Amino acid sequence: MMTALPRFMIVEDELSSMRAIQLMLKRNYPDSGIISKDNPYHLFTTLEMLSPEVLVVDYNFQTFNITQQHSMMRRLRQFPGLVCIYSSHDPVEIKTEIRKIYGTVPSNFRVIPKEQPMRLLSAIKDFYAHV
Repeated sequence: MMTALPRFMIVEDELSSMRAIQLMLKRNYPDSGIISKDNPYHLFTTLEMLSPEVLVVDYNFQTFNITQQHSMMRRLRQFPGLVCIYSSHDPVEIKTEIRKIYGTVPSNFRVIPKEQPMRLLSAIKDFYAHV
């Protein structure tokens, strides 16, 4: 169930992308909490403590992509809120990879192209319209 204003957690190792997401979310959700982390291992160390409702997670980190890390994907698949995998890679290929490795793409996952940032906002609005 959504609280009055969503809380966001951004996990992105590129500072420029992180800042762009922060600005977009702050502009559209000015009173929401936005937590930003540059290391995907925060999915293990701070996710439960911070209790965000929406995760925006980069697909490709310096030495791996998120779908190759089974423990991270397990954590994302257990997350009850919205998971937006934000990527410059083809969303269809990412979804195909998730299906191939994990069987299904969870209904709360969205794969958003970085070239289309407004789709991130649309995914958030759509998700909360149906919660």
